[in-house]
Amino acid sequence: MVTANERWRRWGSGFKHIYLPARPSVREIPLLARLARGLARIHWLQEREGIEPDAAFVSAGRLTVSRHQSASLLGFPYGGRLSYTGDFVPIGLKPTGCGFLVAGLDQLPDPARWPDRCRDTLAETTRLDGREIEWDLSRGRHFVQVYRVQPQELLGRPFAAVIHCSGAEWRMDGPEGPGLYAGQSAYWRNRIRKRDTPWGPVSVLEGADGREYLALAGQAARFAQKRRECLARLLFDDPAFLFDQIHHGLDPAGGFVLGCHAPDPKADANAWLPLMTGPGRTAYLIRPLDPGPNGLTSGMRQRWGRVGKKTGAIGRVLPHGTGGQPGPGPGAGQWFEVAGVLEYMGGL
Repeated sequence: MVTANERWRRWGSGFKHIYLPARPSVREIPLLARLARGLARIHWLQEREGIEPDAAFVSAGRLTVSRHQSASLLGFPYGGRLSYTGDFVPIGLKPTGCGFLVAGLDQLPDPARWPDRCRDTLAETTRLDGREIEWDLSRGRHFVQVYRVQPQELLGRPFAAVIHCSGAEWRMDGPEGPGLYAGQSAYWRNRIRKRDTPWGPVSVLEGADGREYLALAGQAARFAQKRRECLARLLFDDPAFLFDQIHHGLDPAGGFVLGCHAPDPKADANAWLPLMTGPGRTAYLIRPLDPGPNGLTSGMRQRWGRVGKKTGAIGRVLPHGTGGQPGPGPGAGQWFEVAGVLEYMGGL
């Protein structure tokens, strides 16, 4: 039996595993309270497995309410990276591999023909890896937008297309196999285990079931990347794929990215990532500051150090911009640098 004081103490310890690189806004305070409770739940499950509680959340600068109600009920907002140790997977995070593809273009599409090309492409049946693609550019703030790159030499091409979409075909069960929305899946239904905590139950997949689910999420992420490339080839002539970054799904380094960029510091050391500011508006190309002596301030390095060693957070969590996250400015950009501007030219 956990006393009320112990419950409050453990909830408070959840705050110690949250990293905020910028001062939180008033609207974020309720999200932080729910996030601390969500981390306390994961800590409780870890203790039951004999694991030192290490679940942590690193914010990308600004937190917003997740569009997935199941994630919000679990306690996790949109705009950061969740990491933890344990042979279980919390249900409700829905890692569908949503992300941005940045493709370089030699020239802008012909404005007289491109609308028809887009309409015909989205109306035609397209199959990829045996699955019929459901183009979802009308949902979840998904889009295709074209920009003029400033300075032009930054990406090696004068123009760039940014494609934002996910692996929607992997959400539900289908002839190809189970879906990622485990709470709505007949395949996963009897495998889900409900574990009680002092802050309410948590539904999880454990052991081999959890590992199978993570493998499925990895397949969905790879499919989503190929899906974005497929759409780029259908809409543009000779696109050069510069980088593709998931911002909602499995983190290759472990854990989940929930509405942020979390680039691999080795594989993506020279990648410039898009920071979007809204439909039809200027965007930016950013990358993390070097956390060394000439990069982050000493205060920032100290704050990173509190969670960075265990979470691998240093230089790995950046805002992607959509969903109410900030553009470059005081406080919001202390841990990344802006190298270029994407001047909006059109999109759908």
